[in-house]
Parts: sequence; structure tokens; C-alpha cells
Amino acid sequence: YDVRIKSKAGKFCVSIGVEIPDIKPIYLCSNGVIGIDTNPNGLAIAEIGKDGNLIKHEFLECARLQFAQHDKRKNDIETLALQIVNRAILSNKGIVVEDLKFNDGKKGSRKFNRMRYNFIYSQLLLAIERRATKDGVEIRKINPAFTSIAGILKYQEQYSLNRHTAAALVIARRGLGIMEQIRVRLEPGENEKLNLAGRGFKIALTVKAYAYFKHLYRVLEMKQPGLTAPCLSPGIGNYGTG
Repeated sequence: YDVRIKSKAGKFCVSIGVEIPDIKPIYLCSNGVIGIDTNPNGLAIAEIGKDGNLIKHEFLECARLQFAQHDKRKNDIETLALQIVNRAILSNKGIVVEDLKFNDGKKGSRKFNRMRYNFIYSQLLLAIERRATKDGVEIRKINPAFTSIAGILKYQEQYSLNRHTAAALVIARRGLGIMEQIRVRLEPGENEKLNLAGRGFKIALTVKAYAYFKHLYRVLEMKQPGLTAPCLSPGIGNYGTG
């Protein structure tokens, strides 16, 4: 390790650098993964098997992350990271998290854009990555754009999840290389937007955002069901008088 001491404004600042050797991962994503959806008030967790099927889910809430003082917030972040990594070790699985450095010149969802500049998100993900690397847990990073929207449209109602655990499920499956196939029904919306109707939910996106959504997911556009001619005017003689 190395130590550096700097004098600034009459105070001494000590920086300690520690070199950590590379540790070969023991708990691998090939056994299944734990997907993490990061939020300012906690972490959503979705554990899946290597076939991509959901095993269990949970939301680890920690509301004071947004309001606590620096030392208390740091302690809460380290505690959450330890819980996540211990779960991965006990289940013999890897971890999949959101990659805030992902950038291909396009904008993602509002949450994705907010995450890239938010201190709490970056600190949570960095703490999980450091702990996982130290304990031999394989960690993968994926592009988090539209994971919440994909989770809402496909999984929220199907598995009775909240929006965060539904997003964690999409993150986990993407970490295994699974591209989601999402069936949507397009409806015209306000302000030149499109409404994406899924399983019980509607999401409004601009035309440009929808084009990027289709780039990330395998989207199947379903036509609005209409009434057939026989439904509108039943044929004479097809119904008895009772």
C-alpha cells in the first residue's frame, strides 16, 4: 500500500491506496444470477436459475439512504452490498447490475438518465462490485435502459411484482444473454407519443424512444382487436326463439 499526506487550508488529508490482487470468481453466473435494480430507497432483487426462470424476489428497503448523514449512508450502503453478496454466495450464483457507464449516443428512460448522474446509485453499485470481487462472486454489468418499462409491460402482473422487482428480473435475464420478447399493442397518445399497452399496463413513449426500445428488445406489435362482420350483424336463422 502507499500513503500520501496533503496539506490543504490548514488541514492534513491522508490518502491510503491499497492494491488488491485479482481473485478468480468462484460463484459463477453460469449457475444462475441475482439481478439488482438500484433505487434511492433500496435495492430490488430477483434471483433466477440458469434457465432464466424466476426463483424468488425481494425489495431491501433503506429509506434513510436519501436523507442520512454521510457516515450513516456509507454504513447502510456497505450493509446492503454485504447482504447481496452473501445471498449470491449462499445460492452459488453470480450477480448482474446496471452499468451506469453505458453510452452509445442514445438516451434511455428517465430513470436511466437520472441514474447516470446520481451519487447514491453509483455508490451502491460500486460497493456491490467491490464486495463481489473481493469474495469471488462473478459480476456482470448490463445496459439498464428501459428495464423498468420492459418489466412493467411483461412481468409485473404475471408474477405480482412491483415495478422495481420486475425490472430486477429483466436485468437478471439480460445478464444471462436473454433478449426479452415483449408483446405490445400500440395506441396513439397525447403530445405525439405512443401508448404501449401490455399486460394490464400502458406506458407512453415518444416515437424516438420507442425506436430505441425496439432496438433493445424483441417487440411484437399486436393489432387492436376489432369486431368481425358476424359480430355486428348475426345471420338470420342462426338463433332459435327458445
